Amino acid sequence: MEEDDFIFIPPMLLQPFVENSIEHGFSDIESGGLIMLTFTKKDTHVLCTIRDNGKGISSVKSTFKDSISVKLIADFLKKSTKKDISIETNTQSETGVLVTLAIPYKLSDEN
Repeated sequence: MEEDDFIFIPPMLLQPFVENSIEHGFSDIESGGLIMLTFTKKDTHVLCTIRDNGKGISSVKSTFKDSISVKLIADFLKKSTKKDISIETNTQSETGVLVTLAIPYKLSDEN
């Protein structure tokens, strides 16, 4: 994205994902935890990746996509942009978690 591009990301939208990294991913780490956020503009979406170097999650115990906070975020974005959010995770990884969100945004009232 260009430095002067202004795209509104609603407050607290990313907070649950970052909080999960801290609370769950770093629970057994004394120091050295890293969370990296990356934003890329693509058509009518902002692709946001949230990557941590925590202990990871297993696909067996993962109910990440069914969490209440994720459902609330998806509902909020659906109401405000009339588009669905897309969330993907890398639950296959032994360490760290990568969450990718395709956050829709409106360029004008016609979108």
